[in-house]
Amino acid sequence: MMPPVSRIVQFPGPALFPGQIRVLLGPGTRPKPHNPRHRPAPSRSSPAASHPCQAGRSRIRSRGFISGTAFNAFNLDSKIMTPRSLTHLTWIRRSWAVYLLALGVLFSAMFLATACERRVVQPITTPDQGQTETRTLLAEADQAWQAENFYQSQALYDRLLNTGRLAGADLELALERFVLSAIENRDFASALGAIHDWSQASSQGRDNRVWQDAYITAIKGLSDPYERETGLTRLATDPVWPWRLKALAQLALAGMYWNSGDIHRVLDMLDQVWAQAANSQQKADVEEGLLREAMYVDNDNLEAIGLLIPAEDQTSFPYTVIQLEMARRQAVTGGDWAEAWQTIQTLRQYMANSRLIDELLASLEGERGQPVNGVVLALPLTGQYATFGWKVVRGAGTAQWQLVQDGMDFAVEVVNTESPDWIDALGAMPESYMIVGGPLRANKFEELRSSGLLSRQVYFSFLRNVEGVTEGQSVWRFFPSREDQVRSLLDLANGTYGFTSMGVMFPDDNFGRGMATLFQQECHSRGVVVAGAQSYPADDHTTWGDAVGDFIRGGAFEAIFLPGDWAHAEMIVPYILYYDARGTLVMGPALWGQSLSRRGFVAESDFEHAVFPGTWDPENNATGTHGLHAGLENQGLSAPDFWVALGYDFVRFANQLGSIEPGWNSRDVNARLQNAQHMDWAMAPMTWDEQGRASQKLFLLRPGSGGFRQIDEDALRTRLR
Repeated sequence: MMPPVSRIVQFPGPALFPGQIRVLLGPGTRPKPHNPRHRPAPSRSSPAASHPCQAGRSRIRSRGFISGTAFNAFNLDSKIMTPRSLTHLTWIRRSWAVYLLALGVLFSAMFLATACERRVVQPITTPDQGQTETRTLLAEADQAWQAENFYQSQALYDRLLNTGRLAGADLELALERFVLSAIENRDFASALGAIHDWSQASSQGRDNRVWQDAYITAIKGLSDPYERETGLTRLATDPVWPWRLKALAQLALAGMYWNSGDIHRVLDMLDQVWAQAANSQQKADVEEGLLREAMYVDNDNLEAIGLLIPAEDQTSFPYTVIQLEMARRQAVTGGDWAEAWQTIQTLRQYMANSRLIDELLASLEGERGQPVNGVVLALPLTGQYATFGWKVVRGAGTAQWQLVQDGMDFAVEVVNTESPDWIDALGAMPESYMIVGGPLRANKFEELRSSGLLSRQVYFSFLRNVEGVTEGQSVWRFFPSREDQVRSLLDLANGTYGFTSMGVMFPDDNFGRGMATLFQQECHSRGVVVAGAQSYPADDHTTWGDAVGDFIRGGAFEAIFLPGDWAHAEMIVPYILYYDARGTLVMGPALWGQSLSRRGFVAESDFEHAVFPGTWDPENNATGTHGLHAGLENQGLSAPDFWVALGYDFVRFANQLGSIEPGWNSRDVNARLQNAQHMDWAMAPMTWDEQGRASQKLFLLRPGSGGFRQIDEDALRTRLR
């Protein structure tokens, strides 16, 4: 279906001309005036199509000549004619009749030859008067073009092209503006009639990007759907055409099917054209071409294609372009500008064509200004927990600096939770600071819960659980839980290795008992058998050897969970090996990592079958981790740990989440989380379900000298055998 009548406005995005896009005005907005110089191209079924000049052409302009002019061949006296003179006169008249007939045949042949010539004749030498007339016409045509009077510019460039006096750059410019004016006037037949003359006159030939865009637009403008599809298919499949023109034709075909609701076919075509893009420039061209098509897709079909793309692919083509178009519509239709702005900024890191982002933001910010986003951190900056608080601030500051370097106006405020008036300071924050990270102490969270501020701002606590409130409704979690540790371990033991018989040996203290209970509950939910569960006195290590012996002899275990600290593990694991359980997977809590990060030596042979979960791996080969290391190095700061990564990721996450407006509700926040969680994490990645409940897929680490490193699952499986 043809796009409605449109006008050109100064708004960045894909269009016929660089820096412009089309804004739909609706059908019938600008009726086309009668153009006495235009004769539409004949259809395939019309008699005119059989004219020899019609082969491969869509429009013929015949040059007329004066006919029927009266003249006297002889000046005969008006005297009485004798029969002889009459005979002589008859012979003369017959001779002239033959002569005139011959001239008529000659002129007819010349006419046919003229009609079959190229529409733009080769330049000829003209007198000074002709050149003056040409310069005048060029000036008038340029004035009409600059004034965007496309009907007049098309007519004037048409006259210029018919003079035969243009050459070089003048000829190329006239053909370009004639075609583009015809497209603006929806005279697509005339545009196609001169499109090949333009490419032949162009110094860039068929590689002229403006010419390629115009060619595609003119074909898409044809009223006959069969002609549109046939023309685009010919361009998309014929190897003689440049790569970009073929790609644009494929995207235009996808746009046709997209509007008709054939979404699966569209996705297949988009996958094909993206796979054919061999370099970053070609990928950028594909993104721009798809955005151009997406602008003409209705909202239902635009959203439908997004629903079919898996979550793991939503930071790649084509979903990035679909998100960009949805954000553009949100901004221009008066929606949440801060959220749209943030979405557009976030997409920059995932797209090959950063120019699309720059031009779109420049136009939108010119109309609506640049929204100011801000985040608050509620942290201990004094007292015994200040070390952790300042590490979080260091990571947050690094992320904020990088965002500013990328052109984002993002502010970070920090409130010291050890100050007696910290609740008042939070309540006094401007409305642009609606997102708060922290606190990281349970007693401070209780103070916050009692203050009533949870309903005013959106809080992401740095606690492993939130007591007294419903997670995902009045507060959210941005911190690993104990359940995350157990799930990560069982994902490996049961999910990857298929182990179904587990044991747990735990210290008889609150932490040990709590972790053992969680482990058994998770095993039960997965149908995994807990073949043995035994406690040991946490403070009496002299009894541990016998306790391990009794435990090993009491059951057959494929994996054993030891929820004690690292000092316990260093003594208990050798006992497990002593009692000949060398093929058993030994699993520990994240607590091991705190001690290992400060240790220089580990008996690695004792722990070659051991694994524990962790939120931070300094050697993690992820973009977010590299970004954190680079940011700290640029500032001359020391290497990061988990707490630094926590602050770094939270600020970047809050930036992804976008500005929260007053009067927010949990449903809106939970919907935003589904997009914000798709970022390059420095620490172990977090996710939120549709109810706003958080989980973290922790790294699986192996103890070793100098600390720890991520396990090789296949190598570990081999050692266990």
